[in-house]
Amino acid sequence: QEWDAILCDLGQWSGARSAPISLDEDATLPPWPRNVFPPVIEAYVDAVTESFQVPRDMPAIVALRVMATAWVGKAQVLDPRTGHAESLSLYLFPVAASGERKSSTVRVLSAPIFAYQRERVQELVQPLAEYQAEREGLEAEYQRAQHDRKLAVSEEKRREAMERAAAAKLKIAELKPPPAACFIAQDATPEGLTRLMSETGGFAAIVDSEGGDIFENMIGRYGKDAAGPNIGVYLKGYDGEPVFSIRASKERQPAPIERASLSIVAATQPATIATLGKRSELRDRGLVARMLFGFCLESRIGSRSAVMPAPDESVKQDYQNAIAAALRIERLPNPYTVEIGKEAQRELDRLHHEIEPRLAPGGDLAETPEWSQKLKGKLLRIAALRYLFDHIHDRNPWATPVTGDAMKRAGLLLDYFVAHSRRAFGLMRDRPGYAMARKLLHGIRRKQQKRLTSAEALRLFSHSSTPTKDELRTALDVLEVHNFLAKIPSKRRDSETWIVNPLEVRTWAKPEKRVA
Repeated sequence: QEWDAILCDLGQWSGARSAPISLDEDATLPPWPRNVFPPVIEAYVDAVTESFQVPRDMPAIVALRVMATAWVGKAQVLDPRTGHAESLSLYLFPVAASGERKSSTVRVLSAPIFAYQRERVQELVQPLAEYQAEREGLEAEYQRAQHDRKLAVSEEKRREAMERAAAAKLKIAELKPPPAACFIAQDATPEGLTRLMSETGGFAAIVDSEGGDIFENMIGRYGKDAAGPNIGVYLKGYDGEPVFSIRASKERQPAPIERASLSIVAATQPATIATLGKRSELRDRGLVARMLFGFCLESRIGSRSAVMPAPDESVKQDYQNAIAAALRIERLPNPYTVEIGKEAQRELDRLHHEIEPRLAPGGDLAETPEWSQKLKGKLLRIAALRYLFDHIHDRNPWATPVTGDAMKRAGLLLDYFVAHSRRAFGLMRDRPGYAMARKLLHGIRRKQQKRLTSAEALRLFSHSSTPTKDELRTALDVLEVHNFLAKIPSKRRDSETWIVNPLEVRTWAKPEKRVA
């Protein structure tokens, strides 16, 4: 009777009298859990969510990366039982459709990082001037000594000039330039990123609100037919390993990096995730295994208010003060080590026993063994970040062990990242037409369009992703096969009309029941 009532409201439905079939292997994706962050960060994530009217995942993931950027290369977390230490680097990719205010969300949450970079520029003006003056003076001494050597009339004068030249040259070699102030990158090739990190003292942060460029750079934008993508800096930057690059041109030779430290957040669209599947090396060498994905599906487009109230100033200031305090901690040659306490060890063991059986054949993590085997380490990193920010205003926040509570709160993200990353892996091996079908479905939901023609379907795409006629036809066919759409009979192919499954329409008032 309920179904018949729906049909009376929406017209004749000729498809199967059942709910649509998900376009993805994992239709239901869990939401971002609450209370993962310290209170000051949790409060600001909530404030940005409401102010910008965006899915909560988006500011949450960006905030987690900001936390990692503040500590990457400065501290590591140690399991004293095994002696294994994890860097605090994270590679995070929030995924959202066009129009979801990715740029503004990334900008406001990353504001403390950009403010700190400006602060570094001012701090390093004097050391840079002193370095340049000292270097220019030594080079002048070297040139004078060489000049005297040429004019020397005796062997004693020549030897004395050579000694002065050698001493000046040695001082020039020993003179260390101050680190570069700017450490934030966006559209950087692996070679450019390596050079940047060699100049900053080994660390960098990639911040990008449209992550297509970073994937293209990883794949090899300028050398796709070469031996393979140059991804060493991404691999070593995640693990805190040294980077020694040898270049044929001495002018392009970057200085050695003793301990590479890199953090990444790149908000992107579902279609760009598929580019990671273009080169098997990214998976085979473990780069994809180091990534975490979050699909920001709880869109508020279509119901957003015209007014965007700014976050409470005190909430914003508390967040910025906490991030700034971590950013200002001195970066030493050897990172501080924070150990995990006994309660945290027990919680880590519990996560191990939850993850390990799922890696066995037939388990839901068996298809992604490289990624899944790094999952416990990722959660340990997040627990350490949570703990360090809980104690950010202590004199030495790394001096006491990570608590069981911090580890338990990081563990709340286990199911979230498993489900969302599995969807990302599905996109990397996606079938033809499914990416466009998802975009079309997103447009139908955004406009809440219960019927549509081919022309109306075309207008539901953004200008940056307009399909060809054949691509549109394939997308419509995919949605029809998955029972999202049913064709209304017509003798004319150029005037085809589709009706949306009434059970799909019904979910528009209940977004938590929606399948994708």
